[in-house]
Amino acid sequence: MKETRFPLGAVIAAVAVALVIVVVFGLRGGSDDEPEPDVVPIQPAQATAPAPVQGQAQPSAIEAVPAAQPATNPSAAVADLERALRQRRLWSTVEVEGARIDVRSAACGDSEMTRVIDGAVASLRGVGLTRLRCLAQSGAVVLERDL
Repeated sequence: MKETRFPLGAVIAAVAVALVIVVVFGLRGGSDDEPEPDVVPIQPAQATAPAPVQGQAQPSAIEAVPAAQPATNPSAAVADLERALRQRRLWSTVEVEGARIDVRSAACGDSEMTRVIDGAVASLRGVGLTRLRCLAQSGAVVLERDL
């Protein structure tokens, strides 16, 4: 009678495959069941006044804290747009040319790109940018619009 051994190699291979599947789907993150908004709003970072300390006098009307002035440097708005595009996996580079912003991406024709740009219009316009161009990787203008 021939003695058979337990198939240890097959068990180790099955466990390894299961572990790879768990790691891949675990690191993927997020659920596809969540509905996506039509427009992705981009809120510029705003400075807030520090909370008053107890026992400290509140500023009077004469010495009121001035409101934060809107930024004239578009770098924060551009960084917000780049971050929103990256979160939507619309890999792009964004550059400012005077009052125009150039977005270079392979996804210029994607409807998600339009939604992200629509969500950023207010913050981009707020820093003085008036025009947006979306360029294909080859440099051809795919989309050009006023903000």
